[in-house]
Amino acid sequence: MATNLAQTLKGCRSWADLQRRWRPLTNKQKGDLFEELTKHYLLLEPEYASKLKSVWLLREVPTSLARKLKLPSDDQGIDLLAETKEGEYWAIQSKYREESDQSITWREISTFTGLAFGVCRGFSYGLIASTTERITNVLKHQDRIGFAALDVWQGLDEEFFRRLQKHLYHKREVLKARLPRPHQNKAIADAVTYFIKKKHKRGKLIMPCGTGKSLTSYFIAQKLKARKIVICVPSLSLIKQTLKAWMYESMARKQDVEWTCVCSDESAGKVEQDDAVVLKQDLGVPCLTNSKEIAEWLKRKHNSLTIVFTTYQSGQALAKAARDAAFTFDFGIMDEAHKTAGAKDRLFSHLILDNNIKINRRLFMTATERRYRGESDEILSMEDPDDYGETLHKLSFKKALEYKPAILSDYKVVTIHISKEEIADLVRNRAFVRPKTKGWGKEMEAENLAALIALRKAMNKYPIRHAVSFHGSIKRAQDFQDSNDAYSKSFPSSERLQTFHVSGKTPTGTRAKEIDQFSRAPRGLITNARCLTEGVDVPNIDAVLFADPRKSLVDIVQAVGRALRPSSNKKFGYVIVPVVHEKNAKLDDVLDSDSFKEVLTTLRALGSQDDRIIEYFRATLQGRPSKNRRPLEDILTEKLAKKIDLKEFARSVELRCWDRLAKLSWRPFKEARSIVRSLGLKSVLEWVNLCKERANGRKPILQDIPSNPDKAYAINGWKDFSDWLGTNRVANQNRTYIPFRKARAFARALKLKNVAQWRSYCKEGLRGKPRIPFSIPKSPNMAYSEWISFNDWLGTNNITTQNRNFLSFKKARYFVRKLRLKTSKDWDKYCKGKILKDRPIPKNIPKKPSQHYRKSGYRGMGDWLGLPNSIFHKRGKRGPWMCFKFARQFAWKLKLKDVKEWRAFCKNGGLNGKRIPRSPHLAYKGRGWKNWFHWLGKEYKDFRSARAYVRKLKLDGFDAWRRYGAGKDPQGRKKPLDIPLSVDRHYAKDGWKGYSDFLGTDE
Repeated sequence: MATNLAQTLKGCRSWADLQRRWRPLTNKQKGDLFEELTKHYLLLEPEYASKLKSVWLLREVPTSLARKLKLPSDDQGIDLLAETKEGEYWAIQSKYREESDQSITWREISTFTGLAFGVCRGFSYGLIASTTERITNVLKHQDRIGFAALDVWQGLDEEFFRRLQKHLYHKREVLKARLPRPHQNKAIADAVTYFIKKKHKRGKLIMPCGTGKSLTSYFIAQKLKARKIVICVPSLSLIKQTLKAWMYESMARKQDVEWTCVCSDESAGKVEQDDAVVLKQDLGVPCLTNSKEIAEWLKRKHNSLTIVFTTYQSGQALAKAARDAAFTFDFGIMDEAHKTAGAKDRLFSHLILDNNIKINRRLFMTATERRYRGESDEILSMEDPDDYGETLHKLSFKKALEYKPAILSDYKVVTIHISKEEIADLVRNRAFVRPKTKGWGKEMEAENLAALIALRKAMNKYPIRHAVSFHGSIKRAQDFQDSNDAYSKSFPSSERLQTFHVSGKTPTGTRAKEIDQFSRAPRGLITNARCLTEGVDVPNIDAVLFADPRKSLVDIVQAVGRALRPSSNKKFGYVIVPVVHEKNAKLDDVLDSDSFKEVLTTLRALGSQDDRIIEYFRATLQGRPSKNRRPLEDILTEKLAKKIDLKEFARSVELRCWDRLAKLSWRPFKEARSIVRSLGLKSVLEWVNLCKERANGRKPILQDIPSNPDKAYAINGWKDFSDWLGTNRVANQNRTYIPFRKARAFARALKLKNVAQWRSYCKEGLRGKPRIPFSIPKSPNMAYSEWISFNDWLGTNNITTQNRNFLSFKKARYFVRKLRLKTSKDWDKYCKGKILKDRPIPKNIPKKPSQHYRKSGYRGMGDWLGLPNSIFHKRGKRGPWMCFKFARQFAWKLKLKDVKEWRAFCKNGGLNGKRIPRSPHLAYKGRGWKNWFHWLGKEYKDFRSARAYVRKLKLDGFDAWRRYGAGKDPQGRKKPLDIPLSVDRHYAKDGWKGYSDFLGTDE
């Protein structure tokens, strides 16, 4: 039979070729040949060859093994049998169907499942090899069953058929290992330097879509000599792709690999969001799902390279298993890492945190960083080096285009302007058939037809043969396919366009068939909502059409990446954005329309990846020629083109675009400062007012200069606003002030009544009063160590809060507890007079007890209000915590760096089952507590030592100190942990005289 299979393979280069060769044969012959093909496929394909030790046809199974497994002697459903390298057995059924759109039914395979997991003994897995698109839904929840359906056989390439023919004639062809391409070599070298020489633990690899990040990670892992690797991806389809790529390279290099896949029911995409849903069964290999199974696998003795392929959604199960097995990974590869940013408690974020799983080094790979504003400890943002590390290598889009041979195709953004009159003409000409579904209205009809017209216009003007359209929902994508079919029937003279549709609901085999037919069509359109954004390979795409608004910049970049894959004779990929306007629209109407805003959103997303877009608009608006071509092309309606000045239109478009793009790329610090100094501004107030005017578009030359330069250039040259504006004034922290007593005498002579008047005087001056001298600080409370209070400074008789005679702590707390308030928010409302208005807060009880009673008994708001859950409630007795000494010894052993790490440790359950409080500064107050540094097993330097160390740094002022403390020192120096950041507070009673003394700037 092997010879017969070999004979039928002659001249075959694809699955279609083989099907044509088999067509004249009988069903029995086809079935036998397919069983034979299945056997050799499992022996040759790297993902199976790396896992399986032997594969037998039923008639080849050794008698002793058949007896051991209780295998029937005749064919009752099990066609093949395989033994893994780990000593487990697979039952395999092979089903050949000529018509691929048929479904394998439960009746056809029920005997197989009954035999494999009922009658027989010892089978760990069952594989169903079938040439159909679908297999019965009954098996969806069978964890021990896998499919090798149409998508597998359709994906066999010319190289496989060549290898198969040699294999059948007992000639071995060694797989050819791929070598890194030049752009990958640079990334690999940077990663080696970053992880090995600089000894970093986390780092980001930023490369555009389609540049081979997955393969690059394989080469990096080899260079790092990692032996225990975890590869994390967001979907099962990406597990399938990554497994195939890694096993190919390992087999080509004759590496022994032990691997497993970890996935859960949550690993498949969400159909309502149109993620590409792949069932666990579609992987065609066993998947571990619960932590007990995973831990058992990890505990086995692994003598070779060990790899776990997992989805982020399965991270909790894997992390628990790794903890149970005391297993530490050498290297973690986080693919599509932008999906891990966001709330820390999401499934996607679980494997990022060290407290959850031990991974010595982590590599975060993405084309599109996702960042979140704000300072919440509960949010992960890719700009946070603590969570994601620094960028170890970034390949810009501009640089990617310079490589030869091409890594990517260049692209053009094409805006197709459409008048509502054109849409109405189509409806009148019956070129459009309305779907008989709910929710369809004139607005949806207009949007659908606008996208249709835009696509047809673009395909007529540009060399576009294959386009993919993205829509707001699966239903809208289906309707767009129907609309295009209706258009083709109404206008038979138009060039034929074959249409296809896929969604997250589409079975994997059917999806593969649709994509294959689309790629072979002379002119094709494939519609979807978002399932083709990532994780599904679609060849030969020339253009992407955004038929509906896209809000996610990440989704836009990922979708556009589909049109950038290089192919023969392809010069550009095209991004098509429809712009709809009224029949008699004017220039401003067009530019202010919602549809034109989509153009700006698309450009902004692409500009975040492609510096050439920024460079073009910057040069154009400065009146100088650009080295880069215009990234935007406009196809106007005839009427609009006649009504407006085309040069004015182009200029206006560029102004709108620049307004949205400028913030993506600030000018270099020195260049920006030079421009700002030329404006002749005299104060920070004038700068703020200018920034407000700039927001209205008055000074486009300033659009790429930040309004908060102190933050944007914090580590790139920033000193202070006097330097920024060129006013030559001395920064506050560097001034030399007159002695405290003389300054206070000056302030008292002004006879101001309160702090508000003092601040108004400092800011604007007061009539009849002299201007504040430079030798007197506007914030004397920050400048003088002799400072008492503003009441003392101004010589007023008002009793300030801190000088009032308050009740003793116990009496005050007794009064407050009788109010029966339930939360700290209730206390705030009470203090503001919003609740219990008949019982206002007495003047002898402070609104901020934490400040006034800090040293006289205050132990937290729960104790203050008398809440039952407070550890100090119940007659003031403390909770059942272990003594301070032993609790602190526990904290020491953790070797945590700071309070942030302690809180993260507590949040992740580190104190579960232990009698140690999360808030030791409250629980152990007066019982040994000193400060957090002492709690974590460290001590701060004394004042003199700290000052001596800092003076050697020669920082030039307070701003420089803040940058240094925040880890943003221009020279890369890091503040030692034994020197506090708030030195003025910590050393207030130990010799503190002011920042000029501490930094040594007054010497």
